[in-house]
Amino acid sequence: MRESKQTIAKLLSAFAETLNSMDDREFDLFIEGKAKLQLVENHKPRAKSVTGGGDAEFVAELSRKLNDAESREEAERLIASVKHPRRRNLLVLLANACNVDVGAKDNIAIIERKLIENVVGAKLRSQAIQNVAF
Repeated sequence: MRESKQTIAKLLSAFAETLNSMDDREFDLFIEGKAKLQLVENHKPRAKSVTGGGDAEFVAELSRKLNDAESREEAERLIASVKHPRRRNLLVLLANACNVDVGAKDNIAIIERKLIENVVGAKLRSQAIQNVAF
């Protein structure tokens, strides 16, 4: 009986994680019955490839551009330009590359906000402090 409870708990946890990783459009389609979840068997845990094998280079380039952004708006446009079916996974990889903490329950909007504030916002605050004349 205990194993059944643990199995159900794992299943519900995976379901909740899947719902949290959906963007608003995906979630709305699911709720309206126009989309369904698919069970996929994992054979081995491995790093997820979201850009077809060029993850490291793509994320490194995106990270460099984000660090070079001069304003929050520029960073917002850069992040918004990322179009990919697994956008959340790509943003998590970007956050990891930029040393930004992302939680498992963080949705796309929260990850974007964290990236902008922790990368560009921190740089802008630092520059403002350095320019203060006493």
